[in-house]
Order: sequence, then structure tokens, then C-alpha cells
Amino acid sequence: APTLTSPEESIEQFYAILSSVLDSEPINDNLILLGDFSARVGHDNSRWEGVLGQHGTGNVNINGLLLLSKCTEYDLVITNTVFRMADKYKTSWMHPRSDRLCDCSKT
Repeated sequence: APTLTSPEESIEQFYAILSSVLDSEPINDNLILLGDFSARVGHDNSRWEGVLGQHGTGNVNINGLLLLSKCTEYDLVITNTVFRMADKYKTSWMHPRSDRLCDCSKT
């Protein structure tokens, strides 16, 4: 997925292609969507009921809002927010200078 610094045009094109792929899937199929969406979805599960579980972390960013909206549109669940796990396993971004995982709950 495009990063936060990608041009808006690239981001729109990515989500348009994603929508066309999701639209092509039979409605009765179980769908698992995997990937790095450069997104922080936060923890406001009351606003995103059915999409976001009780174990989100950090603050939502622009890519997170796009992902949450797409998941709402296609009735998808962000599963790593559904299961309880240690904070160190909730994020996967590695800071390029410190070689440490980002603790997105503090940003």
C-alpha cells in the first residue's frame, strides 16, 4: 500500500484497484486480506463496531481511516485488534535508525 508520503493520486489508485478486486470476489466466499497498509487504526472500537476489536493501539492515521472505511464497506474485520496480545506484538514497523519496533501507542 502507499505510504503516508505517497501522492494522493497513488493512494486513490491503490484503493480503486483494491475495490475492484474485492468486488470480483463471490459474496459467499470467506475473504482474508493480507498486507502492509502503512496504517494505524487506533483503538476506537465503538466508532468502528464490527471492524475494529477491543485491542487496537495508538492513534489512527490517514491510511488507517482509509483502511477502516474500506473494511466497513466490504464487511471486513481487522483481526489483530480482536485478539489480546502484548503491545510489542501489535505493531510491525521498525524505526530505520534505532532498529527498534515502533510503539505506536505513544504517538
